[in-house]
Amino acid sequence: MRGKILIWVLLLGGGLLFAADTAQGAEPGAAPYTIRIATIAPEGSYWSDFFQKARMYVESRTRGRVKIIWYMSGVMGDEPEVIGKIRAGRLEGAVLTIVGLGMIDPAFRATMLPFLLRDYEEADFLLDSLRPRFESLLAVKGFLLMGFTEVGFNRLFTPVPIRSRKDFPGLKMWGWKGEKLIDMIFRDDLGLKNVVPLTLYEVKNSLEKGEINAYYAPCYAQIGLQWYRHARYMSDFTMGYTPAVFVLDQRFAAGLPGDIRSILKQAFDFILKPLRQVIREEEEKACQGLIKRGIIRTKSSPEFLAEMTNHFQKIHQKYAGTEYPLDMLQEINDQLKEFRAR
Repeated sequence: MRGKILIWVLLLGGGLLFAADTAQGAEPGAAPYTIRIATIAPEGSYWSDFFQKARMYVESRTRGRVKIIWYMSGVMGDEPEVIGKIRAGRLEGAVLTIVGLGMIDPAFRATMLPFLLRDYEEADFLLDSLRPRFESLLAVKGFLLMGFTEVGFNRLFTPVPIRSRKDFPGLKMWGWKGEKLIDMIFRDDLGLKNVVPLTLYEVKNSLEKGEINAYYAPCYAQIGLQWYRHARYMSDFTMGYTPAVFVLDQRFAAGLPGDIRSILKQAFDFILKPLRQVIREEEEKACQGLIKRGIIRTKSSPEFLAEMTNHFQKIHQKYAGTEYPLDMLQEINDQLKEFRAR
């Protein structure tokens, strides 16, 4: 409830901040611009609720000249398919996670490495610090960055507790189809013999059939996807942070009137960042809700966590230069070193 109140306060406050911009040149009855946006976020989730509020707001401020159509729950396909449809002109935008972003430019993969970021403060700092570079990377590939939100920090959900690296090999782990880096880390660096590449919306069926028995996700996301019924244990450590980025086709955006581009940019940039805090509040509630439903949160020893941190620092270097640029990893580490020194 608190999160929904915050969204409406932001919407109303944002309207006061740039109402003057939206009024200029906004002729009622003018031909609308249709913006078709795809996301894998489930229908009925908090993200879905927010996206529809954002749609109503933008359509109102542009006096009906803009019509936004949201395609939820992956109905336009997984993220590689969505990117292909944007490039073919069948969609104008998308909210992408690391799979889609990594497909656009491998540099984005360096932001989601396991045991890279410690907490939300570091995530916020890193996204803000790297935003100019991300904007440039996307622009070169034909996309306009409209704003950041997040999926969040991923936890491991498993049939057995994970208390040492020896507990990994026996898992039948989900690997997100199209994101080969995580697959390689699970197989080559954690010793899993069974990593099954699946799209997001194939996971539930594979859990039910027993084809996989382990996966990674934030608490809130996997409740919305109905995966939690097939997990017994939840890690108390996280396995990497997943940002989400709202992008528009640059060709389409260039053809919009200036005032409409301004409304879209300011609105989503203004609203998406505070949305992170709302998602984080829901995430904590979701984790507690899973524990009440009987999922056991494992308690990791300091020795195990130190071992994993050291192990993954080597893994980060191992894939630099092949799966993501070395200079991107160096820039991230330099930024985090500076931030932690404060």
